[in-house]
Amino acid sequence: MKETTHNKNKRKTFSFRRRERTLYFMTLVALLAAGAFGYLLVPTSGTISAQSGGRHVQDLITIEPTQKSELATPDMSEDALNAITNDFSEFRPVKVCKIAGPGIPLNTNFTFRVVGKGHIDAVGTIGDVERTVEVAAGIPSDGRICAFIPGFGAGAGSAEFQTFVVGSVVQVSENPRIVNNGQIRVSRVRVSTAANRPSEFAVNFVVGSDVVEVEFTNFLFRPTILKICKAAAVPVLVGQPFTVTITFVSPTGAGGNLFPSFSTTTTVNAGSNNQGGNCNIVSGNGLIGGAFNQGSTVTISENAAPGTIVTNITSPTSAIPAFVSGARTTTLTGDEGLVEGVTQVAFTNTATSAL
Repeated sequence: MKETTHNKNKRKTFSFRRRERTLYFMTLVALLAAGAFGYLLVPTSGTISAQSGGRHVQDLITIEPTQKSELATPDMSEDALNAITNDFSEFRPVKVCKIAGPGIPLNTNFTFRVVGKGHIDAVGTIGDVERTVEVAAGIPSDGRICAFIPGFGAGAGSAEFQTFVVGSVVQVSENPRIVNNGQIRVSRVRVSTAANRPSEFAVNFVVGSDVVEVEFTNFLFRPTILKICKAAAVPVLVGQPFTVTITFVSPTGAGGNLFPSFSTTTTVNAGSNNQGGNCNIVSGNGLIGGAFNQGSTVTISENAAPGTIVTNITSPTSAIPAFVSGARTTTLTGDEGLVEGVTQVAFTNTATSAL
């Protein structure tokens, strides 16, 4: 696409009137018929906010990796805009926000790469834009820290910020890093408009009529192994299968849970109590990073089995609540819960009736 230079004295005021909207949707239908995927968002009137603090202008939508929600590809967006008009006179800035999740020290700086279409100089030339912005991590309870993308802007009050063409696709990606002997992972991304995440560390969205806010939450990933063991206090239970449910408990912040929900089960055949029972390794597939994380909170519950009762829940590796008669659940949490290496929790059962 050729670069377009604004003549300030001849700049036209552009808006989507009924005729242009009709042409917009006709263009979209033609693209979809050709086998393209996604949808283009129709910009509507709005105002530019120059706020750079923590409070958001709009409600944010949590976007999971590979999730698509009314997303247009860059090629589709460019083709559709060219079919409508060659007058790019609607622009909006983008704000990136950061939350420090578990294990991330407050005010840790993170670098983001932002790619899109917008002003590339002070004259008003429009072209492909690539910028970086550094944002410090704020507290989860609405204490996030935000920054507008620096660069060339348009309009009163936003000249110090990079602005992007309304209707075009912008990608914001976080540079992966290692800190405190652990890998930094992304637990949640929220965006104020329809978007998708092609990967854990990136999000794509179409610039709409308002300031677009993108919020990343990170955590320190230190994988560990969780092992569940089952012991039979009486010989009659040896070899009987018992199912245990493991549920991850997400920390919370502004907007709710900072992590996706996760629950899984494992079935263990009870072994002899004298030999320590039998054990299973619990799969972490479905968790970010594919494994349990040290310090996370999980609940472990044995499903009810007719004719049996739990007589004890112990852990040789971790600090767990004292067993209460009749209980079937325990919790691992904090530094003494899911620990480095292997975390082991053992359930012992006895029979309550003849089996």
